[in-house]
Amino acid sequence: MDSNNLQLLLRQGKYTRRSKGQVLLSSNDSLVCLITKGHVKRYLISADGGLSVQSIYGPGSIFPLTLIVKTLFNQSFYDGRETYFYEAIDVVHAHTITEKKLLEAVNSDPLLYRDLLFEAGLRLKSQVQQLENVSIKSTYNRIAHQLVYFADTYGEEIDGGIQINLPITHQDLADILNVARETISKCTIKMRAEGLIKPGKFILITDPAKLKEAALS
Repeated sequence: MDSNNLQLLLRQGKYTRRSKGQVLLSSNDSLVCLITKGHVKRYLISADGGLSVQSIYGPGSIFPLTLIVKTLFNQSFYDGRETYFYEAIDVVHAHTITEKKLLEAVNSDPLLYRDLLFEAGLRLKSQVQQLENVSIKSTYNRIAHQLVYFADTYGEEIDGGIQINLPITHQDLADILNVARETISKCTIKMRAEGLIKPGKFILITDPAKLKEAALS
């Protein structure tokens, strides 16, 4: 199941292509976006200059839900001063529409609320995962937990295990988990030595059951 009607609406919007490292949009833009190819990371730059990644979006993702909720229900989830950016982590194809067009479409077709609820459920699942991850004390276990989530979301079963079809680097994982990149490197080297993962362009989980056990321990 996916939000077919909402996706069809967004596919009629303006087409945009971005290369790796290019910003697709920011929270200052009044646009709703659908990713049809590639992956995007949502991040903010803190006062000390650090980069914090909150979400990763892939094909079929629709964002930002905060703008959608504000447009449709006049409710604001965030009133801070920080600007959030949506940056391509590989080649991205996307479509965007204005908040005004979204409001007009929903008013004419109330069934779109069902699709929006489905999208909200996907974001809620992501937020629950993040909250659970923060509660884990060991960085090693937090990395395992994050990789299990990525495998569930972007994984593909191939010979030798589950391949995470997401081009993430050690720095990306560090920015997601708010830990030092060197710590990520040390922990992934240990995971490789234990036969849990195999690094490469895409991370291959070679022992999914054991990695999941590490994530939950």
